[in-house]
Amino acid sequence: MNDKLTKKAEKLVPAFLDMVKSLDEADLRATVIKCAIGIVQTEEACQDDDELQSTKEKVKDMSAPYKETIACCKVKIAICRDVLKDRGKEE
Repeated sequence: MNDKLTKKAEKLVPAFLDMVKSLDEADLRATVIKCAIGIVQTEEACQDDDELQSTKEKVKDMSAPYKETIACCKVKIAICRDVLKDRGKEE
C-alpha cells in the first residue's frame, strides 16, 4: 500500500487498516461492494437535500463576481506573459 493512501487511511479510518489486513479475498470484495453502495447512497442523499442544494446555488451566485474577476486577471497575466515571450523577454 502506498504511503499517501496509508496516511489518508490513518487519518480517516484508522481501525480499518488493521481489520482489512485480516480479510480474505471474498470479504475484501464484499467490503468494496458495501463501500461502493454507501457512496451511491450518500451521493443520492446529498442531491436530495434541498437545503444543501439551495445553499450551494446561493454560494455559486454570490461567488460568481469574485471568480469572474480572478479569471479576468489570469487571462490578463497570460496575455502579458505571451506578449513578453513574443518580444523575446524573460517572464
